[in-house]
This record gives sequence, C-alpha cells and structure tokens, in this order.
Amino acid sequence: MIAGMILAGLYLLLASRIITKKLHKSGWQKQFQMVHKIIGILFLILSGIHFILVIPLLDQRPVVMTVTGAVMVLAAGVEAGSYLFRERFAKRWVWMHRGSAILLLICLLTHIGFGIVSLNQYKGRIESIELKDINLNKIEDGSYMGEYDAGYIYARVVVTVSKHRLQDIQIMEHKTEKGKSAEVITEQMIEQQRTNIDVISGATNSSKVIEKAVCNALES
Repeated sequence: MIAGMILAGLYLLLASRIITKKLHKSGWQKQFQMVHKIIGILFLILSGIHFILVIPLLDQRPVVMTVTGAVMVLAAGVEAGSYLFRERFAKRWVWMHRGSAILLLICLLTHIGFGIVSLNQYKGRIESIELKDINLNKIEDGSYMGEYDAGYIYARVVVTVSKHRLQDIQIMEHKTEKGKSAEVITEQMIEQQRTNIDVISGATNSSKVIEKAVCNALES
C-alpha cells in the first residue's frame, strides 16, 4: 500500500513535466528535464520491486489489480526504452513515450480504484470477525482443519484435540504482508487452552484471522 502511494506520487511528478515544458528559461528547463529522468528511473525500479514483492499475495488481490500492475511495469519500461533508444525510433519515440504514459495513467487510476474497494472489503471482514472461547469439553479427540479468508490475509490451520485439550495447532498456510509475527499466537492458545486470547502487538489482523481459523476448525 505504501509503495503504491509512493508510485502514485512519482507519477504525478512525472506528469508535471507537461507544465515545466511551458517554462521558457532554458536553465530551469534543463534542471526539470534532469529531475524528470531521475524520477522516471525511480518509478520504473520501484514499480518492478513492488510487483515482485506482491507476487506471493497475488491470489489475495483482485485480478484487475494484478493485470493493471503488470501493465504499469511494462508501460514504464516502454517509456524508459523509448527515451533511451529515441534516435533509433526517430519521431516515433515521442508517440511511444506519450502513449505509454497515458496507458500508465489509466492503469494507475484503475489500480488505485480497485485497491480502495478491496481494502475497504478487507477492513469489513476483519471488523466482522467474532472470536469466542470454544468449549473444549464438547470437542471429540481428533484433528480438525479450519480456515478464514479476510482478503488481504488468509490462514488455514489443523487443530489437534486430545482428552478435551488443545494438543497442537499447525499453521498450514498463512498469507500476509507484515503479520508473520502473529503465528506465535498458536503456542499461546495451547498454553492458555483458549481460542480467544489477546492478539499479538503489531500483527493484530493476522492474529484475528488465525484465531478465527482455529475457531472454524473446532466448530466444524
């Protein structure tokens, strides 16, 4: 999310090139042109890094965000390539440069729009989570699988119960960006023999999703 906001800011700076071209002072024009090149390089590098980092989480994002993100990286590459090889492309490089910039803008706005919608849906799923203590005395011995998908965070667990006690909680899958530290909550649940305990500081949402997956397993 932070990387996306930075990219949006960088694009606005790139787009400001249209305004700076109106300046007639050659000294200022050269300085703006240099800044424009640097920002363009930063945008290309950051967009590529951002896309690579979210690859493990692509199935937790809307398909439209994945597609527009990939197109933005390609468009940024075309922008950079059309400028670097402008002599080879002759007059075509200007149209390639501007065309890719327009395509990038369309994808960026679409990406942001779907990002806002999916983020609100994610927040809604997190807020709707109701955690409760499962009565272990009513749970038969065995292993139970449960999961919970909040959109941006997903957890799948296997809970083992023996003699009406939590014996083991294995996290089979946990998709999250910054909430890996929440995985220790399973140890605390076993230690306290409860399914509703205090969340891990700094990983509140992941903690809730894991706890909900455990509850779903036992309630199944």
